[in-house]
Amino acid sequence: MKLNNWFQTNFKYSGTGYAKFDSPVGLLKGQCSGLCKEDGNLEIELKVEETEESPNPFAIVNGDLGKCIELKFETDEGIFSSDNLVVSGSSYGDEYIVSFVPLISKFQSKNTQKTKYWVMPLSNLITEFLETSRSLDDHPLTNNKLQKILFTFNQEIALIEPIENYKQKEDDLKKGITNRLITALAIGTLNNQLHLLDQLENWYPIDIIMILSLASGGIIGSPWREIRSEDGELISRIHINSYGSSFKKSRGAIRETFHRGCTGKLLNKALSSPEFGKSNLRVLIRHLMDSNAGPTLEDKFMPLCIAFDMLMNIYKLKEVLLHKLNSDLQNKIGGIIDSGELEINAISESPKITAQEKDLIYELSGRLKEIKTSRSGFGRGLISLLRKYEFPDSEILDDYYEKLPGKRKWRHVVSRFRNIIIHDGFIDFKGNKKERIHVSKIIFHLQDVLTRMIFKMIDYDDLYQPVTIPYPVVDYKVDWVNKHGDAVKLGFNEPF
Repeated sequence: MKLNNWFQTNFKYSGTGYAKFDSPVGLLKGQCSGLCKEDGNLEIELKVEETEESPNPFAIVNGDLGKCIELKFETDEGIFSSDNLVVSGSSYGDEYIVSFVPLISKFQSKNTQKTKYWVMPLSNLITEFLETSRSLDDHPLTNNKLQKILFTFNQEIALIEPIENYKQKEDDLKKGITNRLITALAIGTLNNQLHLLDQLENWYPIDIIMILSLASGGIIGSPWREIRSEDGELISRIHINSYGSSFKKSRGAIRETFHRGCTGKLLNKALSSPEFGKSNLRVLIRHLMDSNAGPTLEDKFMPLCIAFDMLMNIYKLKEVLLHKLNSDLQNKIGGIIDSGELEINAISESPKITAQEKDLIYELSGRLKEIKTSRSGFGRGLISLLRKYEFPDSEILDDYYEKLPGKRKWRHVVSRFRNIIIHDGFIDFKGNKKERIHVSKIIFHLQDVLTRMIFKMIDYDDLYQPVTIPYPVVDYKVDWVNKHGDAVKLGFNEPF
């Protein structure tokens, strides 16, 4: 049996149809054709044979307010349609041709069988496939001689299986020959309640892609999804144009060679978590992936800071500093601030003060007033976040920094570099190689902290590969960091 012999990575749509325009109103009819490529890009061309409302197709397409509101044509196998598309160009020659790029489009086959399975092609997933299951022997869409990643979806077994020529595609991606290829297929069973076409159009297990990105370390894409029958025949296909990112080498949180079955376990935990499907989880993983792929230290650092700020806000950990004091102290400090504000503003009443100076004085008095509502900074918030998750990292690294000249606190060090990037845009190392290595260590550690926090959010507590440890480990679980740990395994293995 040929691997995935039912699946196509490149295919054509061709048939007769129309494009409907609004403002100015117009209708173009003719032959439509399009090639869907493996990277997910799809462009449709319409050779105009007939027009309605306006005799001039050029006026319809290029009107000041021209907008295509529907493209639809019938092929031998079914109907292609889109109401979310843009006109990408038009040309005169022997024929007038209009090109469209559908942002979201649908192909509905003439097959009237009942829907049974969903299929997601996965772009740029590079991992190991090491599992098998005899329960899949009769599955119409899988070759059970092929090893897979297994998980549970809709209370039934689901799978991720490498596509034909997977090894060649992996090599091409890693060598930079191309930057986006379909490398695997995710296949599962549809919910029994999911049977209406409009439900199928809006249903998309996108968060499975994000969890796979977390596990593999790269940003995974899926250019379209397919709905298939009990026999595996195509019912419909939904395209999402250019979904995904270019391939970049990165270290994943799970390495199946050493953590066999853990990608599936992670998917199972995520799918059963109340956090699954929420934008918070999706955005946190995306920030972690952006940090992994960042080309500079600043590009790696900032997504992490944004992610931690986001978590601090979610858990309301940025407290008003004044509110942490007792009421007597709050009143005393509040009174000093109020009187100070009045005294500063009084200076502006002097006739010798210019209008520009007055504006600056008012700004300074306003800054003083802001003390009343000032919240804890990034460093304090990060400590509160670690305590919420019961991670002892700050205590371990405080001991580490205590032994160095200056006796700094870990949170002060992290806050310093964060503030430099925010206010200056970059870190000027001035040729200081040790300082550059120091920042790299901080970033690796923060990546690991965020990975563990995301795992905790979805109740995953099994094996993974800490990014702070450069060699493969087979027995490290999410709670591996304890109060007796040392800074070396957190990545700080040399003094700075």
